[in-house]
Amino acid sequence: MTQNDEHKHGHTWPNMNTPDIQLNLPQSTFDLRAGNESTEILDTVRKQWIVLTPEEWVRQRMVRYLTEHMGYSVGLVAIEKRV
Repeated sequence: MTQNDEHKHGHTWPNMNTPDIQLNLPQSTFDLRAGNESTEILDTVRKQWIVLTPEEWVRQRMVRYLTEHMGYSVGLVAIEKRV
């Protein structure tokens, strides 16, 4: 359980306060929690809680699509990495 006890394991869109963005991707399960002022999503690549913005929602959906449905290893995925 998380420090604020409002962690919602296994929620899928559109539960909690996820952005209302329709993507043509298979559904996935995400760990969400209520942060201080916003909903947060557990980023399994960066291994940290991230504020759930529309941009982050699309990023997390794409990462899950690539790793869960296309078979890419999480170790091959980098997020916001400088080149």
